[in-house]
Amino acid sequence: MKSLSSPELMKFVNKAYEARPSLFSDAVSAEDSRELFDDLQVVFSAWKRLRRLRESNEKISEADFVANV
Repeated sequence: MKSLSSPELMKFVNKAYEARPSLFSDAVSAEDSRELFDDLQVVFSAWKRLRRLRESNEKISEADFVANV
């Protein structure tokens, strides 16, 4: 996972692990891990876009949030 990920994504995953270690397990197959990783990248991308929207000085509508998720 580290070799395929950006440092920012790895930091995001590490923060998730620190907050909720019970969400992580070694008992997951490699195939399931790849599928989960793909899904996680999508979630991470949406989180980054929403974070940038919230940090901007522009007024943000509900439609803006929906368009970014």
